[in-house]
Amino acid sequence: MKKNSDREMQKTKILAGLTVSALVISTLVLYLLNMGSIENIEMANIVIVLFLVVGAIYIIWDRAKNFRKGLPAEDEFMKKVNYKAGYYGFIAAIWGSLIIMWMEDMLIEWGLAFRHGPVLVMLLSAIVFVVSYIYLSKRGVVE
Repeated sequence: MKKNSDREMQKTKILAGLTVSALVISTLVLYLLNMGSIENIEMANIVIVLFLVVGAIYIIWDRAKNFRKGLPAEDEFMKKVNYKAGYYGFIAAIWGSLIIMWMEDMLIEWGLAFRHGPVLVMLLSAIVFVVSYIYLSKRGVVE
């Protein structure tokens, strides 16, 4: 009995993730269709959202692939990969915020305001998380 309820829960999580991803993509498409000109910071926000959604879809696809094979959607190895990639993303966010503070003058020369720093930090941490998740899951060793 417990095994069937676990599989149903995993199936529900996968479907919920796909539904949320589809809603985010459709909202982004509607946003792009209804806006006029795009500024640099708006483009950065769009890139962040697209990167996060593509990364989430990859992770959901990987879990769905395991689920279709009859394996658990997320085993202990994938949990370790997720935690390690999250750790790397967190460290990248900390160092990214420090670097942005140190580079304030350079950002102003590039035409960015200091308030654009959090966008850059989010993009950096998202890239580090997704790249490290893919690398660690393909490498096969997380210790």
